[in-house]
Amino acid sequence: MSNSSSILMEGSMMKRKTSSGLLGSLANKYVTRYFILYSNGKFVYYKEKPANTANITAASGNATILSKHVGECTIDRVSASKEVPNSFYITVPATSVANGKGNGGKILLVTNGPGEFTQWILAFRNVPPPTAAPAPRSQPAAGQENKPPPVKEVAASGGDKAAAAASTAAAAAKKEQLEKEAVAAKAKEREKLEAEKSAVEKEVRERLEREEKEKAQAAAAAKKKEKAQA
Repeated sequence: MSNSSSILMEGSMMKRKTSSGLLGSLANKYVTRYFILYSNGKFVYYKEKPANTANITAASGNATILSKHVGECTIDRVSASKEVPNSFYITVPATSVANGKGNGGKILLVTNGPGEFTQWILAFRNVPPPTAAPAPRSQPAAGQENKPPPVKEVAASGGDKAAAAASTAAAAAKKEQLEKEAVAAKAKEREKLEAEKSAVEKEVRERLEREEKEKAQAAAAAKKKEKAQA
């Protein structure tokens, strides 16, 4: 990717797997990935958010190039009234798949709410059209030269809502469990500190008592000696 390319849009989205897990669990149908759309049309994703997105390139070893140029793809918005809100399908033709590591076909992506959904759709529309190939080709119809990727509205396939809900519920349950574990860890740490404090206080108290007892014994011995010498 050239250095002149900048990031148009980036963020996490849930990506529907091409196949479910061994047990066919709905929750296993989605994975969270970090997507980046560049101004030159390249659309890539990572398993996790890169440490510094300002200095990365789509040629990074752990990046998956979804499309060389989204202008060659079709974006199908899923109606909010259907099963999976704030999501869309991106259909990547074979000609848009980069050599080597990459995917093609029709892929469902679920954004993090209506705000990000709108931002992604606008970002796709703001990508400049792909550079025309040098080989001769038929002229496009008038007014279609710089047409952005078509955006349609389609109904989600059956079960997608349940899959997304299961994935969201699993994430919420994991978060709740982590919060409970954090609270329990803090309580245990407080108990440990209190026990250590009590032990130190007991040790100091016992030492002071021993010193007082030794002083009293020494005073009694001195007094006894004085009487004996009188």
